[in-house]
Amino acid sequence: MKNADYDNLNFRYFSNPMDFMLMGLFEWRDSTESDKSTATFEKLQKALTAIDRQHCLCQVYREDHSLVEIAENRLQDVPSDDVINTLTEKKLIGDCVVHLGVELGISIGDIKETMHNFPKDLNGQINDLLVKWKNWEKSDRTKPTIYRLMVTLKRIKSAAGLAFVKKAYGVE
Repeated sequence: MKNADYDNLNFRYFSNPMDFMLMGLFEWRDSTESDKSTATFEKLQKALTAIDRQHCLCQVYREDHSLVEIAENRLQDVPSDDVINTLTEKKLIGDCVVHLGVELGISIGDIKETMHNFPKDLNGQINDLLVKWKNWEKSDRTKPTIYRLMVTLKRIKSAAGLAFVKKAYGVE
């Protein structure tokens, strides 16, 4: 990655290191593949070694199954608009726009579009991602469920958001 590209990423995502790292990976993947080359972990590892950076991408991600115990039938419903809106209005999610989008299964193109359409409006970005996710009929993604939203909130470490959703749906 050229220094100017790195500086641009840093300028746009400096406030959230997770967003910076994820967007950096997406930019690297896109630039590699636009050169008709396949982006592989081996290439990424060589690049990180060349700049004397240690990586932790090969760590095994162990799924937290604590929410599976409460995955009742009613949690397979689509979350209500009121819940989606309250998560945004009460600022219960945080500042992890890219991480939220990735965990919800939204494409990087849609995440970038949201960030472009709502510059400097964190709540607008979060709400837009949640609405895009909820309107799953228009995409090939899996059905958005209350359970899936809870798993996402847990993964992005949104304790306030998770607590709200649990309370809204009577989950203990």
